[in-house]
Amino acid sequence: MKATATIIAAGLTILFWAPSADAETSARLLVKGNASPGSEIAIQVEVSWDGRPEELLPRVPQVEVPEGAALRLGSTGSRYDGSRSVWWTNGTVSLPDRGGPYVIGPARIPTATGAGEGPTIIAAPRTMGRGRTRSLLGQGLASGLLITLVLGLLARWWQGLLRTEAMGAPIGETAQRLEALLDAGQAQTAVDVGLALHDLLAAHPIAQDYLAPRQGLESQKDEIAFGGQVVETDTVRERVGPLLAIARSLE
Repeated sequence: MKATATIIAAGLTILFWAPSADAETSARLLVKGNASPGSEIAIQVEVSWDGRPEELLPRVPQVEVPEGAALRLGSTGSRYDGSRSVWWTNGTVSLPDRGGPYVIGPARIPTATGAGEGPTIIAAPRTMGRGRTRSLLGQGLASGLLITLVLGLLARWWQGLLRTEAMGAPIGETAQRLEALLDAGQAQTAVDVGLALHDLLAAHPIAQDYLAPRQGLESQKDEIAFGGQVVETDTVRERVGPLLAIARSLE
């Protein structure tokens, strides 16, 4: 049983391309991520057609997701290469806690033209993950691994308390590298380093209380990865400015 979710906002290894009934118009559903229970999968619904952007207006897609999954809003973009137009919208599917396989899609994209309603274009579904088999032996092994993992996490937590002061070194080095990349105009690399700095600060027992969510930088990275956007240095500098301020306060 599936629940139908709708991508509402204008805002991934390629696995499938599904042509529509119109040979000049195509749609595809792209998915990217680790298909494990409770994980997040990035998706992109894309429509392309021969002609200028104004000749076809894709509307809000309807994407079917597994029961218990949640679809978060993403971003929308488009491009035109002089002969063919491409429109896309991104989203994130939070998979349910139960095991796979997980079927995402199909995606149905209604369209409009200058003459009125256009065709509904369909991108075929994608199946991710594998079914999970269990046995008494498998459950025993899983329990043993879980205990080992918990003990390991407790040990790491204790060691982290002992070396809180030493954490300032990688934070300071990462902040310096980020500033150097911004000064050099390497905005795209600066986005990745900014995310790394956010992760370091999130592990710091004091800095973590002052961090803003990292969605802004993740959205910037998605636009670069999926939309072919050219990111501006000033935009990145504005997003990572609070991170640099927190890093400096720890010196």
